[in-house]
Amino acid sequence: MKKLIFSLFVVSLFTSCEKLQFGFNSKADDKLIHPDIDLQVSNWIRLDSLTESTLSDVSFCDENNGMISGFGGTVYTTKNGGETWRTINTNANMTFLSVYTLDENTFFTARKGLYKSTDSGTSWRLCKLSTDISIFEIWFKDSKIGFISSGTGTFRTTDAGETWSKVSDAIAKNLQFTSEDIGYFTYGSTPISEFPTSDIFAGHGDIYRTTNGGKTWKTMGLEVTEIQSLSFISDKVGFFATNDRSLYKTTDGGESCTLIGKKEFYSYDLFFVNENQGIVCTGNGISITQDGGSTFNPEYGYNGRGQIYDFEFPSPKIGYAIGNYGVVLKRIP
Repeated sequence: MKKLIFSLFVVSLFTSCEKLQFGFNSKADDKLIHPDIDLQVSNWIRLDSLTESTLSDVSFCDENNGMISGFGGTVYTTKNGGETWRTINTNANMTFLSVYTLDENTFFTARKGLYKSTDSGTSWRLCKLSTDISIFEIWFKDSKIGFISSGTGTFRTTDAGETWSKVSDAIAKNLQFTSEDIGYFTYGSTPISEFPTSDIFAGHGDIYRTTNGGKTWKTMGLEVTEIQSLSFISDKVGFFATNDRSLYKTTDGGESCTLIGKKEFYSYDLFFVNENQGIVCTGNGISITQDGGSTFNPEYGYNGRGQIYDFEFPSPKIGYAIGNYGVVLKRIP
């Protein structure tokens, strides 16, 4: 009887694993998110951001409409691709960690609590979330379905931020969807005692994947250090950089990865359009690769105070980057 139970358990486990694998492979597509894009070296220009304070986040819903987060609850919005900016005081006594431009009228900001505006920033209201938890990042998959990363885990909304439900205990970073059902985020940590005194960090990083539009998430079980940046080019193929300056590639949706190499720079942010061409934010500037990350060449060198540490690409060729002391850059194809 025990042998029969054990046999049934093994068959059941095998079938279950088969179904999980089949579920991903049956939905995953090899099509590029940005097909027919030839990403060549371009120019970056500096925009007047109306501030000299450190900027915490940047978000654009298209090439023209976007928002950057400044100091003390102040945000700056543009409707013409950064040519001019409007200063908006949200009256929140905090510097936001994350902002998100859902469309030209709907904005979100967050740190202690989540704030929403539906009139281009003229008025703001606090969403139905506890103000006792810190919110680190905001993402939206479409006009209704979105996610936030908080100190207590990752939450999902299906009504444009009116209500939220918890979908993972992991604190998500770099959340992105490659198709209707398939999406990814990274999770990990680096002990404070090992940063930044050591060049080799002993922290742990992993990739989480969903195959049902973000309702549930599954860890891939990678054995790497904390992942800083992530960029998928299709349902299966993606690139990610870790805190020990390593760059990796996955071709099976994060189930395994191959080390491309150790870099001389820290990859604050990544954006790849295909298996050869991609852009990295290095702190000291922005670099481009044409050979799948084996080598990078400078596209923009920054010699000012502070660093360039975040960028946003509302389209494959137009990008915006931010840094310390109010630095805002725009990529011109």
